[in-house]
Amino acid sequence: MGIFNEFLKKEKPVFTGSRFGFGSGGGGAGGDDASGASTGPFTISGGTVLTPGNGKKYHVFSSSGSLVVAPGPGMDGTINAFILAGGGAGGKAGPTYAGSAGGGAGGAIEITSFQIYGDAGSPVTYPVTVGTGAPSNTTNATQGQQGNPSSIDFSPFAAGPSAAQISIQSMGGGGGACADQPEPVSTGGPGGCGGGGNSPYTGGALQAPPNSPVYPSCPGTVTVYGNAGHTGTSIYGSGGGGSGLGGAGEAPSADGVNHGGDGGNGRDFPAYPGDIIAPAIPNTTPFQLSVGSNGSYGGGGAGARYRNNHGSDGDPGGAGAGGVNGNAIKNTGSGGGGGAGTPNNGDGGRGGDGLVIVSYTIS
Repeated sequence: MGIFNEFLKKEKPVFTGSRFGFGSGGGGAGGDDASGASTGPFTISGGTVLTPGNGKKYHVFSSSGSLVVAPGPGMDGTINAFILAGGGAGGKAGPTYAGSAGGGAGGAIEITSFQIYGDAGSPVTYPVTVGTGAPSNTTNATQGQQGNPSSIDFSPFAAGPSAAQISIQSMGGGGGACADQPEPVSTGGPGGCGGGGNSPYTGGALQAPPNSPVYPSCPGTVTVYGNAGHTGTSIYGSGGGGSGLGGAGEAPSADGVNHGGDGGNGRDFPAYPGDIIAPAIPNTTPFQLSVGSNGSYGGGGAGARYRNNHGSDGDPGGAGAGGVNGNAIKNTGSGGGGGAGTPNNGDGGRGGDGLVIVSYTIS
């Protein structure tokens, strides 16, 4: 966690528990810089292209691919982007009473006014990785797996400024804890949002993206979102809710009667609403209903109650997150629900796949 201490010292005015933002660098609107790299105009291809009539074009990646930047008319070289990692899976209960914790949402990165660079004579290909959600957890008494990271890699074009030659990566959501086992599997897994913990163990830690120390030098503004998991409070084995992009999941049994914890809420990203993005998603209808007109992504999975007739299960954190034993909706980056305890002995739900969107004003 040392990297977060450095952020706290250097960026305290803009750091909160769920968001840390970094400043912007330079970048021009067109022409060539001193290194010979072109700053536009460009024609961009890759992903599923949407032109909804609002003056913007969207390149939506629901799975991994490439963003290809070539000389030509279409845009001025300045992009916005949304990078959402895969959600974590819920924990799987053991052959005893206790229920397990929900998985955390994948971390998210929002990029604005980012200057891309290209070759004046030939196309440049930038790899795009969309992290898959962690698979359903079917092995007794195990912590859910972590979701996979998503990224846009701007490093292949060596002629551009060094500050632009990086991969910007969001971290996968942490897996939910299982019950009735010693640490570490009763502790939530770390991730872009931490997985829920089982009482009385802690939720998962918040992981920093690997290149985040250099984000202040980027030719644009990069904002990272995520939350650590919540600490358990009960002496019994209820599962905590997984952390979401909008807040930490609820601790299990916070009222002392063995309830499972609610998943942390998703967060709204209004620039990427469901009605605009959904046509590019294979599971169009579930995605659109989950994300909605506000662009809500990354809810935490629900935590399971102690056992039947003891409390109640937690609620998922919206944005397509999984309820107890339930899978998250694909491409929402949300966490899967925790596995129920005896007599159901349910599996931990699958995390939702991530998503990468590049958008820009049509010129």
